Amino acid sequence: MSDRQIVSLIDTDNIEKEAEILLYFKLNHDGKDYMIYTFNEKDDNGLVILNTSEVVKEEDGKYSLKKVSNDESWNYIKEVMRRIINSSKDKEV
Repeated sequence: MSDRQIVSLIDTDNIEKEAEILLYFKLNHDGKDYMIYTFNEKDDNGLVILNTSEVVKEEDGKYSLKKVSNDESWNYIKEVMRRIINSSKDKEV
């Protein structure tokens, strides 16, 4: 049984892609929701590419993803990611 959370995202060209949600969280400093996700694509070094977006609930009840443009928010998000990486290193066998 898989614990993977898959969501369908529609890009600006109206193309639907499936993404795996790795982490969904709210930052205390700005009260906004964020999502770290992947399309399981790899970069030139063979590493999985991660994406991070602010999650915005629209008036019609739908959700959209917005680019993280605030440097302070990015610093908090990077800290969250560092903590996850460090905690997973502690669990390696």
